[in-house]
Formats: sequence, structure tokens, C-alpha cells
Amino acid sequence: MRRNRKALIYYSFALVFSFIGLSLSSASITEGSNNDPNILYNVVIEGIVKNCQKIKCGTLIWERKQMGSDGEAEKNVQGQEGIFQMWWDSKKMASKSTTWHTSENSKTGERLKERSTIKVYDGNEYRGMIVDAQNITLAKLPRFGQLDNYFENCFGLPGFAKKSIIDKLSEDINDKEINLEWSIDKSDSAKKIKLKRSKQESGNTYTDIYYFDPAKSCMLVQREFYTNDELRGSCIWSLEEVTQGVWFPVGINNQGQIWISDDEVMKYTVTFSVDLKKSSFNDHSAIPKGVFELEITPDIQRITDYRFGDPPKIYRGDEVAEFLRQNRQAWSLLVNVGATLPEFDGIKIDIDKEQIRNKKILVCFFDMEQRPSRNCILQLSKRAQEQSAKDVVIIAVQASKIERAKLDEWIKESEITFPVGIIEGDSEKVQFAWGVKSLPWLILTDIKHVVIAEGFSIDELDEKIKGLGKK
Repeated sequence: MRRNRKALIYYSFALVFSFIGLSLSSASITEGSNNDPNILYNVVIEGIVKNCQKIKCGTLIWERKQMGSDGEAEKNVQGQEGIFQMWWDSKKMASKSTTWHTSENSKTGERLKERSTIKVYDGNEYRGMIVDAQNITLAKLPRFGQLDNYFENCFGLPGFAKKSIIDKLSEDINDKEINLEWSIDKSDSAKKIKLKRSKQESGNTYTDIYYFDPAKSCMLVQREFYTNDELRGSCIWSLEEVTQGVWFPVGINNQGQIWISDDEVMKYTVTFSVDLKKSSFNDHSAIPKGVFELEITPDIQRITDYRFGDPPKIYRGDEVAEFLRQNRQAWSLLVNVGATLPEFDGIKIDIDKEQIRNKKILVCFFDMEQRPSRNCILQLSKRAQEQSAKDVVIIAVQASKIERAKLDEWIKESEITFPVGIIEGDSEKVQFAWGVKSLPWLILTDIKHVVIAEGFSIDELDEKIKGLGKK
């Protein structure tokens, strides 16, 4: 039977990275709840949420080992190991890791392709550096992966988790293609809450079975995954009460197999082990001073800046020196969808605040010396009266340096009636703050001046405004 490789990989590796819970005695799960999925679902969700709230900060040190082999003979054994450190305090997070590859063909203890990384998020901006390559990445949102953010994997912390168990369960309930069966497992003396999750895909049936332990804060303690009722892998969590009322996974053992092709299979084992002697929970004094800071130094060889969006802006060589000279690391992106339109700092423009009160605003950044920009402004000029009738105020901003007299002359000749300003000072910094990625660049707000669209074409303007209604 032909297997869908992508689906198999997903169901084999979507394993250890979402679980949690709260203190909840097994006595609270009554016999009457056996057939009531709502009760069991709510018990697990409530446990997850309350347990999350009990940990305010933490310091973690752990090791990870992953080994894989080809075929039944388990040949070509290869793997990856790593030592990880992580600190978390409210919205701030930092991690340091060293990882390396291993092989049965390498010398004992030899580390292959060793790499060290440092990642920090200070609550406002993320910075991540590959130490050996002297490369640093900047972003507005955290970019911690599953390997270097153990808290994310275990607790789905707000603002960091890619998908916690809460998100997954909520999505599954609303997915008609997924069948969920909640029950109480009585296979041993300790009762567990059991969830069987099944889905048909590409002619195969993929099943995940989760076991939550009410005696240990409803934490996820075991997961099994099957393809057409055949066991393909399992994951077991070792739990300890690390602080009063909080159970935490201090060890993880995950084993399974992945089909590389129709005839090739790879077996794998992944283990995590937390060093509790060096880790701590809810102890702010255990977090080193300055751990949430990562300085950009002149010896950095490459800067990848995602703060401006994706694809990122990349700086190399002399561009790095210019980046530092302009102090661009301190620049802030102020305009994006959902943000309130900022003041026009760094832009010389005459705007009557009463004129824009309770009005939608359309801002157009342009360059008079570029034909596409001129055409956009001229089209907006022709439609100015029409947009005014829709309570839309048009504001244009000349983005590149140009003599004001030359700009005013073109405005007059073109009979532009809406306000036109010009960037004064550092044009790049102002465009960065406004999220301008190309010219012309349109930004539309609602009547409360909250940005609802940006970077769209003038042909899409009517549709965007229509979508606003009276907002």
C-alpha cells in the first residue's frame, strides 16, 4: 500500500511539543463522566490553564539526544545531541544551546558539525545569533524553535507557543474530519483520561492516543500514534512535582519510525533529560542579569532583519558597519495591521486634526521621480472627491529626498488637492517606522485610525474600503 510520506512524517514527529495541567485529584473524575466527552475535555483544559498560571519564571538546563537508523538491520546509525539552557520571566525569554551530530562511523566522543546559538526576546524584540558563523537575526516576534524552548514545548506559554495542546484540542473539536473519543482508561490501578484522535487521509487512518494523568495535574504522560491500527511510535513523559502543585516533565522518551519512501523506513529515538539540580522554578534570583540582552558587535558578519517583514533585509560586510553607525538596531516598526496610526514625526506636512477626526485615512508613500508613484498619486487625485464622500481622507508623503520647491510645483501642475508632505531627516528610518517596503505604498485605517490594510494596490482600494463599512 502506498503511504503518504508527508502525512506520515507529520504524525510521527508532531509528538512531544504540547502538554500541561493542574492539580486535580482522580476522585473528581466520576464514573458518570465516562461517556461525557465535555466533562473530560473541560477537566484537561482547566488543568492546563491553571498549571500554566502557576509558573511565573524559570531556569532550565537539559540535554537532548536523537538517534536514527535505516531499516530493520538498524544500519547507518546517525543522530544529534545537544545541551540547552533557557531562562523565562513573564514576556522575556532567552536560550543558549550547543548541538552536534553523531555517527557510528565517527570516533568515540567526536562532535560533528557542532553549532552554538543564542536567542533572546526582551518582550519587544527578538535577536538570535549563530555564534560560530557570527550571524544574527532580528525580528519583532519570538522565533524560538521546539528544541531551544522547553517551556514552549511543555506549557504553551502565551506569546511563544506555536501550538499548545489547548490550541490543538480546540481546533480538533471544530474539524469535522477528525473523530475524537474521550474516555477513562482503567488498564492499571491509576486512572487516566484517554483521548483517541483519528483522521482519514490519503486512504490511510492516522490515530493518536493521548493519556492525561489526573493524579499529576492532568499532565500528558503518554502518547501513541498509529497508521491503520499499526503502532508507529510512542512518547512517554517522566513527571515530577518541581514546585508546590506544579508537575513538570523532567524526562521524555520518544520512539518511532518514518517512511523515507515506499520501501524505506527510518527508526528514531529522541530523549530529553532535565537537570533539576541546576534548574529552578519561580525564582527570579536564579535568572542572570542581562541574560535577555544580545548586543550587535562590529565583528558580526551578517544581519538578517525580519522586523521589516518577510523576506528580510540582509546586511553584509560594510553594510553591517553602516547598520551600526545609523543605530538601526534601535529603530522601531510602528505601523502594521492592527496598530494605531502614529504621529507624523519626521514628516513635514500640514494636517488639520479636525479634518481627520472620525474619518478613515489613506496614506500613500510615493516618490515623485518614479513613474508608478506619480501614476498612483494622479489616480488618487482623480478619485479624491469620491473618497471624500466615503469619509476617506487622503494623505500623501514624498519618501525620497527632493527639493520642496520642485515637489510643490508638480503638486500645483497636477492639481493635487489633498495634503502632501515630505520626509525630513533620515528617510530610511521613517520608512522603516511606517513599514514601507516599496513605492508607492498604501496604508488604510478605520475611523479610529487603526490600520486595517497596508501594501495593497490602488485597484484594491474600493474593496478594502467597502470591507470597512462604517468602522
